[in-house]
Amino acid sequence: LLYVLQNTDMSGSFLQNSGPQFQYAIRNYLCVSLLKNCTSDNTNVVNLSLRLFVPLIRNFRSHLKTEIEAFVTNVFFVILDSKHSTVEHKNLVVILFEEICSDPQTLAEIFLNYDCDLSAVDLFHRIVNTLSRVAKANDDTTSAAMNDSSMSFLAGAGAARMEKIRSESRELRLEAMRALRQVLASLHASIVEPMTKPEQNMDVDDTSNRLETPTKMSPNPQEEEEKTLVQIYDSKKKRRAEESEAVLRFNQKPSAGIKYAAQCGHIDGKDPQDVARYLLKMKDTFEKTQIGELLGREPSYQDGFALKVLHEYLKMMDFTG
Repeated sequence: LLYVLQNTDMSGSFLQNSGPQFQYAIRNYLCVSLLKNCTSDNTNVVNLSLRLFVPLIRNFRSHLKTEIEAFVTNVFFVILDSKHSTVEHKNLVVILFEEICSDPQTLAEIFLNYDCDLSAVDLFHRIVNTLSRVAKANDDTTSAAMNDSSMSFLAGAGAARMEKIRSESRELRLEAMRALRQVLASLHASIVEPMTKPEQNMDVDDTSNRLETPTKMSPNPQEEEEKTLVQIYDSKKKRRAEESEAVLRFNQKPSAGIKYAAQCGHIDGKDPQDVARYLLKMKDTFEKTQIGELLGREPSYQDGFALKVLHEYLKMMDFTG
């Protein structure tokens, strides 16, 4: 299967002609199998599963946006952050990130489709931060063992084992630094290479020319007013910061959190339905007691506004099953 995925020309035409059945099989069979095998105790199984993930993310990322996010956040980050994961497994994950980041187009699309999407996690940001932590982290197990007084009596096999652990930890940090270097190299390539293309290549295909310079080719003022990539990313960062502040204020005083969210334009603070929708959306983030405090206010509170929110909140809940 790895050979097939690596040696098949999975271009746009291939994916368009593959049909929904093939994409369904990739999503519901292969991805589920990889999710189970990536957490196996067998290093060979983990290695093969991770190697299968590389052609998947390169060739099927447009169809597996949710699955890729689940893999990276719930499996790869967990392996790297867990103290119980073996150094071998962590090293395999770091090598996987290095291989993924070696493709400038893949790296750019990760940033576009996740970090610039308000509904998605900041995947590119978290990948860089996680690799940075691994690159500068000390091995806690080794440090604890070295500080133990019994270490002075270690000899023979014990000393050799400790030296092996230290060597593996150093290699893991070096591999993480190589992956970060690859990220920088891909970013440099994605910026420099389009600028150094010969002008004659720009004139061969009008379609590619339009894709690379959309604002120059279209005099439509509406398109010129569209947000740039930097503005989209900054807008998402601002929105996340406002949401964090709203959560903090709500968990201290529910009415203050709702008022702040309305001031930021996230909700209409005077519309009971909109407030109820916001509470339901943030139910896993807001403290449950504070949600109950707001919904359980007396009917006369704010001319019955809390009671109206409660009614709308109940209408939106699904009690089936």
